Amino acid sequence: MLKAAILSISLLTIMASAAISPALGIIAAAFPHADAMLIRLIVTLPSMTIIPASILSARLTRVLKKRTILFLGLALYMAGGVGGGLVSRMDLILWMRGLLGIGVGLLMPVSTALVSDFFKGEEAAKMTGWVTASNNLGGIIAVILSGWLASFCWRYSFFVYFLALVAAFFVACFLPEPERQAHIQKKGDKLPSVTYLAAGAAFAMMTLFYVLPTNIALFIKESGLGNAKTAGLALALVTGFAFVSGSLFAKTKGVLNHLMAPVQMGLMGTGFFLLSGSPTLPLVFFAVSLIGASFGNLYPMILLMVVHGVPKAQNTKAMAMVSIFLFSGQFFSPLFFRALEGLTPSPGISTIFGCAAGFAGAAALVFLLKALRDMRSHVTAGGPQHP
Repeated sequence: MLKAAILSISLLTIMASAAISPALGIIAAAFPHADAMLIRLIVTLPSMTIIPASILSARLTRVLKKRTILFLGLALYMAGGVGGGLVSRMDLILWMRGLLGIGVGLLMPVSTALVSDFFKGEEAAKMTGWVTASNNLGGIIAVILSGWLASFCWRYSFFVYFLALVAAFFVACFLPEPERQAHIQKKGDKLPSVTYLAAGAAFAMMTLFYVLPTNIALFIKESGLGNAKTAGLALALVTGFAFVSGSLFAKTKGVLNHLMAPVQMGLMGTGFFLLSGSPTLPLVFFAVSLIGASFGNLYPMILLMVVHGVPKAQNTKAMAMVSIFLFSGQFFSPLFFRALEGLTPSPGISTIFGCAAGFAGAAALVFLLKALRDMRSHVTAGGPQHP
């Protein structure tokens, strides 16, 4: 049950901001005078308060028990999440979303550290994989549930954050307080350069990927393809395929080897390209599945850069750095693509999807050229091809 307690927290974190994405179309209809950017901020604003809260969480572990920080984070998570459905003004909804982000920020560093607190070696590696899978499983549950709830009233979609009560139960009953760790690294120690490379990759990937959850509900509604339930199903396909591809990551990486990055970026670009036309609903579902599958492989690729390139004593700090840039990408995504959309002759969500497809395609080409160069150097050196 210890594993269940840790995984129950993982269910709540990565996709917390996007949980109510299926309801954006209904929320926009409830606030007809609100700018489209404010509607998108409902999804992305938590990302900015996650960043300082994550830094605070790491510092709080010096003076508070980890269980205490978890309960505090869960309380803020539920208060900010559910609170969005209890207020009637857009500015208050955004304040609640900021509070939700603080809760997530307190939870993430501690929940990640719990794996190394309780598991070692191969067991820790397996648990890390299950944590990533749980992130996406939580997204599947949340978007389906919030889309269904939103079909009754936009306020009800926020009640999906009551799921924090389940995690609170498991933490209270089955999670012991980890032993306090001794001082691990010197204050002046610098993180290896691969940390910043991974952080930059996380920022770029999330900036691209978050075009989908911030726009798909509005796109489906404006295109007359469905309602909040339809958007919830589309986002469930995203997280569902991310869950499956993440679970098969090791096997996929072994097969594709050097071509892993260009293939995954190509899948993402293809998905956005299909959305940029005038797709039918089945084609929308196919496109978002491609994007979800690529995300499920790209995210663990970035984490592996840290695992393999950073000393174990600095892993937690490095992962925190990657997380900060990851959530910064979530916040930056709608701002960047909104500005880019304004520079085009035909502004609209289809144009945003087209721009995302262009960036993903360009990245795929760059990664392909690098992969071909690496493969050529391996052949020249006569070395074996390592997965």
